[in-house]
Amino acid sequence: MQRVEGFKPSTWPSGEIPSHVHLDFSVANLDTGEAAALAAGATLAPEQPERDRWRVFLDPVGHPFCITTLIPDWTKRVRVLWNDGFGSKATFKRS
Repeated sequence: MQRVEGFKPSTWPSGEIPSHVHLDFSVANLDTGEAAALAAGATLAPEQPERDRWRVFLDPVGHPFCITTLIPDWTKRVRVLWNDGFGSKATFKRS
């Protein structure tokens, strides 16, 4: 990671300034995961396409990321252990 002079955050979902990386984190419970993300400084994104399956957040500089209780089969190959506030595993989603 590095600082970028003149950085502008993503304008997701409009696409004017696209996301560079998108992370999906697996959580055991969406409400608990949401509380942890908000406590860590994230904000809930105004666009919530499937709130009962995913929660979309923006990090402090505007990058979107999601939490979900769903883990597609292909992500089993790219899981990493994460024993912090979001739960026991984080998964990376292809965008």
